[in-house]
Amino acid sequence: MLKLLEFRFLPVKVRTSSHWANSGGVGTGACKGDFACVENSAPVGNTSCLGVAACEFNSGAVGTGACKGEDACEDNSAPVGNTACRGVAACAGNTGTIGNNSCNGDRACECNTAPIGPGQCNGAPIAGVGVCEGPPC
Repeated sequence: MLKLLEFRFLPVKVRTSSHWANSGGVGTGACKGDFACVENSAPVGNTSCLGVAACEFNSGAVGTGACKGEDACEDNSAPVGNTACRGVAACAGNTGTIGNNSCNGDRACECNTAPIGPGQCNGAPIAGVGVCEGPPC
């Protein structure tokens, strides 16, 4: 005799919000976007880390208005100045200190290892390479 089985599924809560396992201070209006600031361990300034996975696994202090864009400052481990690292993957994998208003543009300073002074390395990628982009990280 064939017996029908009844399956019951319990609701599962999936965490995709910002601040998940974040141990750094977060400023007003910061860490907005799925996975933004997940596993972040450094202070984040006001209106910073905006975008999907922005500042995910970040361990460097982030200034005000910095790290805006998908994957911006993801896995960054150095300080980022105010209004710096704005663009898709800008400063992702970076290990060098970034000055104020620097590394703005898609892939700007991605995988960078050197210090970048204020107002440097801004612009769109050239031939598919971001300005001041380092070797693969």
